[in-house]
Amino acid sequence: MAYLEARPRVYPKPAEKGRAVKGAGRLPESLIVGVGMPGHFLVKYLAPEEEIIIDPFHRGIILSEEECADLLTRSSGEAIPFQPNYLAPVAKKQILTRMLNNLRSIYLSREDHHRALGIAERLLLIEPHDHRNVRDRGLLRLRVGDLKGALADLEMYLAVSPHAPDTNAIYHSAEAIRQRLGEQVS
Repeated sequence: MAYLEARPRVYPKPAEKGRAVKGAGRLPESLIVGVGMPGHFLVKYLAPEEEIIIDPFHRGIILSEEECADLLTRSSGEAIPFQPNYLAPVAKKQILTRMLNNLRSIYLSREDHHRALGIAERLLLIEPHDHRNVRDRGLLRLRVGDLKGALADLEMYLAVSPHAPDTNAIYHSAEAIRQRLGEQVS
């Protein structure tokens, strides 16, 4: 993100591209929407004359569509073809889901499985019909030693997603849990 650090930090008129928006926190809330661009969350100010894309993580700098495409490439580390729909507004539920997924990734990278499990529980509250969340909770339950809960989740996932690409791996995990539970009873 070094290219953003070299950008000017002056506060001109908001419509000037490549500059920061002074007082962006005081813009009318109903006119600011989240933008779920892959790899980097942005916001958009729906001004009467135009839509202004703002990077809230870099002091409110205003970005053009071309700069967003460059940011996408830099944040992903690969040349992802930019699509204008990447700048479409997202619902609050989508923003919350994205934040929780990011937190879960952080906790998993730190091997903090108990906190990651808490996030998985919250994701299921928000998206109860996303069966991948059931699978993920099951795998996290396994990591924290909740074998019965893990087995219940993984069996549910297999029942509702019999053709998922990871079905074979999840089936073998469930079998291993059954064996461990059977050994505990003996």
